Amino acid sequence: MISDITGIDYSLLKDNLVLKTNELPIHRKDEKFKRCDFIITLDEHMILNLELNRQSHTGLIVKNLSYVFQLFSTAFKKGEDYDEELIVMQINLDCFKDSTNKKALSKYYLQEENSHHIYSNNLIIYTLNIVNCHELYYNEDIKKIPNYVRWGELLYCHDLSKLPSITKGIMTYEERNTIMGILDKLTKEDLFMSESDALKWEEWEKNTIYKDGIEQGIEQNTKDVILNMLHKNISLEDIRDVTGKSIEEIKKIKEEVNL
Repeated sequence: MISDITGIDYSLLKDNLVLKTNELPIHRKDEKFKRCDFIITLDEHMILNLELNRQSHTGLIVKNLSYVFQLFSTAFKKGEDYDEELIVMQINLDCFKDSTNKKALSKYYLQEENSHHIYSNNLIIYTLNIVNCHELYYNEDIKKIPNYVRWGELLYCHDLSKLPSITKGIMTYEERNTIMGILDKLTKEDLFMSESDALKWEEWEKNTIYKDGIEQGIEQNTKDVILNMLHKNISLEDIRDVTGKSIEEIKKIKEEVNL
């Protein structure tokens, strides 16, 4: 998927990608904890940040920019020197309708307003709109659509039976069957977050980013999400990754209700 979105050679990615910690470094005592969805390195000169945006909300773009700029500023300096070869990419997977942009894939640089001269190639942002991919997949000639549209449709799809046709040309038979097996297992064991839990998480995320005056309500909302996930027997590690709470905090909540 990364190769089809960015144009980076697949063999280069396959042999060199490393999944890194998704916690951004904290530089000030009063700075809030931030966790990206995925941070991947290709080599010492390339960092990729993948963000899955379930719905649009005020401040979404600012939040994502703050992540990529912090990654950029942290990685760019090496001692007293600057790594001029460093490239930081962010791939936003947007799962909502964007009335201002009908494209499936958009690519952004820093550039001059009139001449469109690119100011720097060190920072690149891609946006793959999942809803637009879905519409293109069913309304355009299936033989002519780019592979990144298939990836978008794959992320949109709710029917496992459609995966063989969607993944044609972007996955091997073995890769497709591996993914279908994992998804089928998760479905049967009811390990997917419910729609109501997902909505609670979205509300929590929006509030924590820009509504500092309702910390108590946010904490209660987060606690409710954690309790719902505990009742579904979701692992403490997965709950930590979703909510940003520590294992110790989650255990404390678990003890409070005698789970």
